[in-house]
Amino acid sequence: FFLGLPIYISHLSSLLSRALLYLIVEPGSAQQIAWSKQMTSQDATVNSVLSLFAAHGQRFEARNVATTAHRVAKIGRKRSHRLKQDNRVKALVTACLNSLNDFEAQHLANVAWAYAT
Repeated sequence: FFLGLPIYISHLSSLLSRALLYLIVEPGSAQQIAWSKQMTSQDATVNSVLSLFAAHGQRFEARNVATTAHRVAKIGRKRSHRLKQDNRVKALVTACLNSLNDFEAQHLANVAWAYAT
């Protein structure tokens, strides 16, 4: 019993810290984080990222707009010529332009790389 107690306490501490973080983070920010995790998961595909953007992109903060562009470019490198015809990509271009004033330096770098790819 006592040998497993430190592991149990460590696990409980981890759960509590995650719960507190969730309570502290603004509800909108929690949603932004969830969308970001969806886009950057190993299972993400170009279609899943663009579908998420099509469904919720109007609510994306600048970081997620940049993440969308970066992920589409990274995952879809081999089919970039077909992506240019996708209306979701055209909407993403507009979203990037509309977010320019809100981008931080890293966001700008990611978007520049995405469109250079």
